[in-house]
Amino acid sequence: MDTNQRYRFVNRTYEVWFNLSRDEILGKSVHELLGETVYQRVEPYINQVFEGQTVTLEAEIPFSLGKRCISATLIPDGDRNTQVRGFYSLMTDISEQRNAALREQKRAEQASILEERNRMAREIHDTLAHPHHNTFCL
Repeated sequence: MDTNQRYRFVNRTYEVWFNLSRDEILGKSVHELLGETVYQRVEPYINQVFEGQTVTLEAEIPFSLGKRCISATLIPDGDRNTQVRGFYSLMTDISEQRNAALREQKRAEQASILEERNRMAREIHDTLAHPHHNTFCL
C-alpha cells in the first residue's frame, strides 16, 4: 500500500480471496476493498504502521466466497529518511486453525457439562439410595 492506502501490488492468493483480478484491485484503497465495517476495525492498526510500527492483527473478513479469519502483519515501508511511504501486508488464512480451536473449545465445554451432570446424578442417586435415618415411619 502507498501513503494513500492504495494497493500497489497484490499476489495471486489475494486475487482469489477477493475474486477480483489484479487490475480490479490495484489503485483501490484498503477502505474501498474491505468496506466500512472491516476498515473501522483495521484502521487503528493502519495508523500504527504509518507511525513506523510493525503490527499484527487477526480479523474476520467477509470475502465474496465466504468469511475468512486472517492473521495480518503490517510492515512499514520507509524511505532513507525513515519517512513511512506505505506498508506491506502479509496475510495468512487462519480459518482452519481458528475453526479447529473453536471445535476443541466446544468439545471441552460439552465434556465439562457432561461431567457436571454426571456428578449431580451421582449425588441424587446417593441421596435417594441412602435416605436419612430420621425419616418418620409408622
